[in-house]
Amino acid sequence: DIQKRLRESDALAKISRALSETEHVGLSTVLQLIVSSAKELIPATEQAVIHLLDEEQQNLTADAVIGYGDDITAWKFLKIRPNEGVAGLVIVSGETINIADIRTDPRFLITGAPPSYRSLMVAPVQSGEQKLGTISVQSSLVNAFTQDEKRLLSALGIQAVIAIENAHLLESTQQALKESNALYRINQGLIASLDAQELFQDVVELLQKNFGYYHV
Repeated sequence: DIQKRLRESDALAKISRALSETEHVGLSTVLQLIVSSAKELIPATEQAVIHLLDEEQQNLTADAVIGYGDDITAWKFLKIRPNEGVAGLVIVSGETINIADIRTDPRFLITGAPPSYRSLMVAPVQSGEQKLGTISVQSSLVNAFTQDEKRLLSALGIQAVIAIENAHLLESTQQALKESNALYRINQGLIASLDAQELFQDVVELLQKNFGYYHV
């Protein structure tokens, strides 16, 4: 038990270091580290995946996976409906669901041939009321995951939230710097130029260049 706790602490420390370096290593690298840690720390895990939510399309897209080999097609996109299927229940409730056997649990919706795995555990990736996605682990064993591992998967879901928020914060900061730079250059033009038409042209060119607009 002590060795298990040490492994957990070591994995969470690695994730924490990666979180502090999101700007350099990138969001996808941090999310991949999190699913790798899930597979390493939860022994029965054969596959792990983080799905991120597209609220407009109402589907989940796999952004980090481990253990699937080339067979990720069926899990790449998940169409979700609120309170329907395991992912839909987790997205709405914000609570981790641990299914001992998908073939006997009515919360799991089987469409087509039954999956090869039997146990499924899904935790939310959620910041307050903002629903970002899910993290899930699978096993071919029945009743593969414990309550303690349920707690651990929830903790890894929180780490994924921090990684996503760090990436969004970085993106917002970079955008704010671009805006400040554009406004500074426009202000300098106002000071230096006596030709209004030339200044107007500079302004629209700066807006297009800095913000990627098609037309200004």
